[in-house]
Amino acid sequence: MVKKLKNGSWYLMSFILPITIVIIAYASNGIYWGSAHSILASDAFTQGANFLASFREVLHGKNSLWFNWQAGFGLNYLALYSYYLGGIVTPLVGLFSKNQIPNAFYAITIFKIGLAGLSSFSYLKHQFKIKRYQQLLLAISYATMSFGLVNAEQIMWLDVLYILPLIVWGVDQWIEQQRWGLLFISWFLMLVTNFYIAFMVGLFIGIYYLMKLITLKVQQWWINIGQFIGIMLWSTISSGVIILPVILTLSRNKMPLSSMNGVFTDRSGLWDLPVKSMIGAYDGTKFGTTPYIYVGLIVLIYAVSYFFNRQIARRVRVGYAVLLLSLVSGFYLQFFNLTWQGWHFPAMFLYRYSFLWSFVMMQLAAYELEVMVSRLEAKIGIILGSVMLVATVGSFNHYHFISIWNLVATLLFLIVEVLLIFSGLNKKVAIGSLVLVSILELTINAGLMFKGVATEWHYPSASLFNEPAKAIKEGLPKIRNDRLRRVENLDSISRDDGLRFNYGSANFFSSVTNRPFEQSLNQLGFRSTGSNLNMTYGNNTLVMDSILGIQTNLALQPVDKYGFQMATRSGKFYVSNNQNALKNGIVVEQKLAENKKLSKTDNLGNQNQLLSLVAHTSVTKRLFKSFPVQLTGSTGQTAEAGLEFKNLENGNQSLKLSVTVPKNQQAYLSLFKMQGSISQISVYKGKQLIENYNPNLVGQYINLGSFKQRTNLNISVRLSGTGTAQFARPTLITLNEKIFQRQIELARKYQATNLKYGKRTIKGNITTNNDKQALLLTIPADPGWKAKINGKQVAVKTVDNLFTLVPLNSGKNQLTMKYVPTGLVIGAWLTILGLSSFIFVQIWRRYDNEDLG
Repeated sequence: MVKKLKNGSWYLMSFILPITIVIIAYASNGIYWGSAHSILASDAFTQGANFLASFREVLHGKNSLWFNWQAGFGLNYLALYSYYLGGIVTPLVGLFSKNQIPNAFYAITIFKIGLAGLSSFSYLKHQFKIKRYQQLLLAISYATMSFGLVNAEQIMWLDVLYILPLIVWGVDQWIEQQRWGLLFISWFLMLVTNFYIAFMVGLFIGIYYLMKLITLKVQQWWINIGQFIGIMLWSTISSGVIILPVILTLSRNKMPLSSMNGVFTDRSGLWDLPVKSMIGAYDGTKFGTTPYIYVGLIVLIYAVSYFFNRQIARRVRVGYAVLLLSLVSGFYLQFFNLTWQGWHFPAMFLYRYSFLWSFVMMQLAAYELEVMVSRLEAKIGIILGSVMLVATVGSFNHYHFISIWNLVATLLFLIVEVLLIFSGLNKKVAIGSLVLVSILELTINAGLMFKGVATEWHYPSASLFNEPAKAIKEGLPKIRNDRLRRVENLDSISRDDGLRFNYGSANFFSSVTNRPFEQSLNQLGFRSTGSNLNMTYGNNTLVMDSILGIQTNLALQPVDKYGFQMATRSGKFYVSNNQNALKNGIVVEQKLAENKKLSKTDNLGNQNQLLSLVAHTSVTKRLFKSFPVQLTGSTGQTAEAGLEFKNLENGNQSLKLSVTVPKNQQAYLSLFKMQGSISQISVYKGKQLIENYNPNLVGQYINLGSFKQRTNLNISVRLSGTGTAQFARPTLITLNEKIFQRQIELARKYQATNLKYGKRTIKGNITTNNDKQALLLTIPADPGWKAKINGKQVAVKTVDNLFTLVPLNSGKNQLTMKYVPTGLVIGAWLTILGLSSFIFVQIWRRYDNEDLG
């Protein structure tokens, strides 16, 4: 009993100590439970917190795990879950209210780091014959590696830290004992937790397995390889409920692979490894940064000593050298860097596989401790200190993020740890001192990592996340539960607010999107380019407001749009309702809808075509008109294509315009950036600031207002950015309000007014005059939608991969639609068969072994 309690206390410490280190480190940066500043730095504010809030609704039965109406007007939610929300810890968010999401994010983060300590300790305890305090020290060093701390805002990446030790443990058990249960379960867990990180882990495990197979000289290796592949495939198939829908979603999105633009990675240098192994080495998470490999100086000393310890077989040392070389090659060579990351180069948070380096270093340190030679390790510590000194001084400030204080702190800890190692660590005082010194070192490094995040990204005020929430909730239109609510906040908290506040929105920022839909929306004036990670509502026209059924605008100043009537004030927000918002289902001519092709260059023409389609009229060229504007002043130069601005860094670049708006027109200033780096554009109507936006994120049509009389306007524009930029010549775009209103009234006659929307279903009755019509639903086209008319399955069509189109019969049509992610049913059966067969085999093997005994 006493022995079990002692063992339990070691496991408990491996979980608690990493959490304690991180709590102290966060607190030193003003972050703690209920603190004024939240943990939601960087993408955690826009993505992580809102995704957690949406998953909370799933756990409470308010939303579906398969589909979500809020994100980008409708999203395959399972795909979002598979990247951002998998893992055994995420369901903890169900215990928190939405206003406590910052605290939930904090709790989940530190809990995952604690699990990393626990799982790595379990691995070390069972696989290495080293002392308990050594296992504990290595485990907490691994759990508090710089990679995990710096990327803590990418909360979905932290799961790998506690799963990876289990997978490697499973590989070791298979090679050494022919036991495969842990390998099967841990690989399954990795796949259903995060398919993206699973790719990197799978590549690493393949290299690691072959290295072990060769260095251990496994007999009948060809049989072992075949069985190993079989186990991994079996486990992969068993994760089909997640993996198969993900594969089909990714294949539909067709993300282009990145291309190499050179041989070496950006900003890589000779001394990257020793410099980034120093305490507090933070160079950012944006462009041109180096990998985060720090895992504690004590681990570094023992890991490096491993390669010089002659008690370890040469072939084994060479094997691990090759394993590390496979990782280092990615740090320095673009080809291998892209390979490790699936040939999709990240714009930020680079070297996302560098946690693998930290794991291998912990593993090597454990091997070295099994046959430790104190004099060797002390010498290696001295050599490491010397190398770091040379790297800092001899790099000639290439590593601008390293100061003399980083070097001094690192050398001081190295000296103390080398002296303790050299003493032989035979006394409890020396052992205790080494553990305490190492924990202090890890805590200081953690605090400096969080300080780096605070400097680069800032830990936002918790009030920034929560304060506007009440006003937004109260300002939302009150609708029945079986109706869609579509709202746009012109002064939103983040680009994923719809997920948090339960309203449909064009705004969406995610690595998992309905890419064909977003590409089509981009052709309709909603900004979404490149890899389509962002889709935004800002700076578009009334036509799309009406077609998409945008019922309400929230804004910090009155909304000046034709047909929008101010309803009330809610806190700081003006609430304006759109009198011309159409229903989300409209009967159209089927052939016209199916044959509709959007232009890649004329988004206003595309809008005009869609409006004519729902209004059952021919396209009128009088809906939109373009007028030249008078350029009254500019710091830019007139170029062949428009205007060119230089030296944007000084913040003095601007242009002044004079425009005349005809009567009964909704007016827009078209300001299209052709190329260059512009971060901010401020637009003034007279002295009134009417737009302040990033042109990389929103559209080109700046709302000037609705005008009943002919009006002259003076417009001024201020530009901020870097280098140079080119703009097309600005123009005035007008929307004829009378023609627009007539089109809307015609479209209303064809609305499906009684559609009812469930969590992932649509039901209703539609009556038509002939069998050549179809129901156009302004929800994203997605193969997951299945439809029945009068109980019979019908093929769901699309409007140029944009909206969903359901063919109708003549007369009464009883519509039933349900969303099931493509591949989910087959994937679920694969999971059921895979897991049930695994359980059956495990039970059979147990009984078979008992009979043999």
